[in-house]
Amino acid sequence: MSDKSDIRIMCIEDEMNLRLNLSDIIRSEGYTVRDFADGADAMDFLHTAGGVLPNLIIADINMPQMNGLEFIRRMHAMGEQYQSIPVIMLTAMAHEQYKSKAELLAVQEYLIKPVDYDLLLSKVAAYV
Repeated sequence: MSDKSDIRIMCIEDEMNLRLNLSDIIRSEGYTVRDFADGADAMDFLHTAGGVLPNLIIADINMPQMNGLEFIRRMHAMGEQYQSIPVIMLTAMAHEQYKSKAELLAVQEYLIKPVDYDLLLSKVAAYV
């Protein structure tokens, strides 16, 4: 990629203030960010994006309409090109059962809230 603005990141988080903070901080690093309040909105976007895929997805687990795990499962079912998109789960769900479910979906990182922005940005940089 020629510069960070060519890198497309989807941020899926139902808590509005956190979603805006995440998007602002990631944009401040030069990335292009598209944010969504839940997995259903993000899935609608993928279906209408005309094959323009994100380079990375950051998703919460516990959200209305469609949770993050269900979003990842459905996205992977859309085809091989979607299965290769790296995913960072950012969640308050620290229980091992949720982490295990995320691992079964081949999620690359499982980060627990509250957000450590330095850690998150280092993970973003590592996967894009």
